[in-house]
Amino acid sequence: MLKNLAIAVALVSAFGTTACKKSDKPAAKTEEPKPSGLAPGAPGAVGSAGAPVPSAPPVAPGVDPTGAAAAGSAAAAAPTGAEGAPVVISADKLFTEFADPKADGMALLDKYKAGATVDGTVTTTATEESGTMSVFIAAGEGKQLSLGFVDNGAAAKAKGIKKGDKVTATCKVGGVMDNMGQLIECSLK
Repeated sequence: MLKNLAIAVALVSAFGTTACKKSDKPAAKTEEPKPSGLAPGAPGAVGSAGAPVPSAPPVAPGVDPTGAAAAGSAAAAAPTGAEGAPVVISADKLFTEFADPKADGMALLDKYKAGATVDGTVTTTATEESGTMSVFIAAGEGKQLSLGFVDNGAAAKAKGIKKGDKVTATCKVGGVMDNMGQLIECSLK
């Protein structure tokens, strides 16, 4: 066994010194491929990396190739607050909506673009060493939403927010995972 170890050490030493040895030869120069000059998407077009640029798939007559019409109809179909206004919703409903595995993520981003005004009951508060205060509110059985404030929790501290208090805040939705959701850039109401 010691013999095998000695052979392994010798091989590592031999290959390690040759592999790390600096070469006296200059590095070979490679020539950058030049773009073909054809419009991107044109048959035979070559991109700056030398790879062929794929052409756009054919579009059926009467179909909007940008998808803008479809995006507009999806946004119109989603229930939202007034244009530019945050959606008013309970913590439970917000959590359920974002935790739904069948939810359309893009539709949710559009719906909550202006944020959400959420109400709930405080389950706990946390103050970091820096003095930043976060508030956690109930969002259903065993679920919580954390509220991170734009003022680092100064308004929550001033109001003396504690467990059991009812709070309302307008926030951006950070997301939901497992039993915790994150709301950011919150302002207390």
